[in-house]
Formats: sequence, structure tokens, C-alpha cells
Amino acid sequence: MSMVTLHNEQLTWSDSQERLSKAGISPIWWTRFLESCREAGLNLHSALLGRGAELLAEQYSEAVGVDSLHRLFSVSKSVTAVAIGCLADEGKLGLDNPLLTYYPEYQAGAHTWLAELTIRDMLRMETCHSQTTYKKDPAAPWVESFFTVEPDHAPGQHFFYDTSSSHVLAHLVERLSGQKLLDYLRNRGLRAAGFSDGAYFLEDPQGSPLGGSGLMATTRDFWVFARLVMQGGVHNGTAVFPADYLLEATSLQTETAHNSSFREESFGYGYMFWRHRDGFWFNGMGSQYAFVFPEKDLIIATVGETMLAGDEAKWFWL
Repeated sequence: MSMVTLHNEQLTWSDSQERLSKAGISPIWWTRFLESCREAGLNLHSALLGRGAELLAEQYSEAVGVDSLHRLFSVSKSVTAVAIGCLADEGKLGLDNPLLTYYPEYQAGAHTWLAELTIRDMLRMETCHSQTTYKKDPAAPWVESFFTVEPDHAPGQHFFYDTSSSHVLAHLVERLSGQKLLDYLRNRGLRAAGFSDGAYFLEDPQGSPLGGSGLMATTRDFWVFARLVMQGGVHNGTAVFPADYLLEATSLQTETAHNSSFREESFGYGYMFWRHRDGFWFNGMGSQYAFVFPEKDLIIATVGETMLAGDEAKWFWL
């Protein structure tokens, strides 16, 4: 496609045109969307469009391809949250249980607010910390910092974006499952759904997965995961993720208008999923996005490098 800076890797443009038309989506709309991204100066590496289980359009920049791994940043939080839901589905944890239930080594002398903190509070980003704890002293053990940094408010009251919450939850997934986080999900059926074996989580200095920012995956992996969530966790008639939990996770759980960076972050938060006016979205720094429109059975997934000041907000003027 000469009019945009992206080219097709697997699906030819004629294939995409045919698939889009059969799905009732004008190919011109997709072309205009990509052109708008280019005109806005958004440095996209890839863009995918899918309806239901079918990938309709797939395009990449000259620098990357279908097998390229990207750091998806805070998309990692949503993946971690789904893994927590799977553990709850298996009876290995309870969402309303205190976090310290699973970390007895920190129970003695724990601050009252920390002792009250539940798994559900953490999923909602309603922890007892108003900032990421391991950033206070990166040389100290990252998971431990969540338990040793002094809390500054009671949990379950206010939304504060706390990446250390998802970091601890990712550690908890591996503690309770006995597997690497992605291996745990792959073995539940994520692999069979098309998620690659090459994807992995970056780790902290102590070897715990960066569950809030460290997912390395392809754009197709991203789309496969988003598609599973949209479809209630089911692939080919098999439940990979628990449907009831996914419905909760992607529904409004806490208000965010008081603490949002731009308007589209003001529609609320689920369990480490953002809400938008017509559904929910995966939100990773630098345009690692998957916008999910459940009523239209539609997903737009992008991966890019748009971290310059103001570039994130450009999206919502397209």
C-alpha cells in the first residue's frame, strides 16, 4: 500500500480487501485509518484488524515483521490479571482474600492497611500505595518493596495506577501455579489458540516477571489474546479463560476520571483493563493498544513507538 508507511507481511492487500468486504467493513475505511495515523505522525510498527475469530487486515512497517517481538508495556497488566482469574477459577486463590494470605513471610508486624489489602483491590488498582513501590529503591528486591514501603492510604477506596501491584500479582501467579506465567496460560489453552512459544516476560533482578510492563510478544500474539478475552475465553468450543471472570474484569470496577492522563482514560477501569465508551481496551505505553468493541465483535490492535510528549493523546483525535 503506497499511501501508508505500512506493508503487508502475511495477508496481501487484495486478501485483506476481500476479507474486509465479506465482513461488511469498507476497505477504504481501513486505508483512511492508517493514513490518519501517518498524517498524525504516529510511529506505528504494526496494525491488525479482526472480527470474531478472523484476522481481516494485517500490516507492518518496513522495520518489523509478523514474528517480531515487541515490549507491550502495560498490556502486561491485563495478561497478569487474566492469569489471576484462572487461578481463582481453579480454587487456588480467592479475590476477596487478603494478599498477605499468600505471603505469610510478611504478615508479622504488617501495617494495618497492608493487612486489609485484598487481591480484588489490587486488580482494581485500589491498593494502599499511590505510586510504584520498587521505584523508591530499585536496588532493593522489587516484590518485597510492596510489603516494606510504608502505605500512604487505606486500600479499596481510590484508583491509583500502581505498577508494583501487577508486579506482585505476576509473582503470585508463578508462586501458586509453579510455572512461568505465560507457560501457565499456554498450558490452559493459550498455545492452542495461536499464542506463540516465543513470547516471554522480562524479569526483575530477582527473577520475577515484570507483570506490569515486561511482556514481549508479537502483534499477532496480542490480537490472539485480545480475541480470547472478547470471546469470553473460549477457543474452538474450549474454555481457555473463565468467562464470568472476564466479564467482571472488562466491566467498570472503579472510577478513573479523577486520575486520568487524557480523556479516553476517564471511562473507568476493570481488573487491569481500561474501559472506553464502547467497550474496553488494552493500554500499553507507546501505542501498544487493542481497542475491543464487543457489540461489533471487532478488535483493532496496534504496536508502535510513540512515547514523545503528547503522542499518546494524538490517537483520540483521529
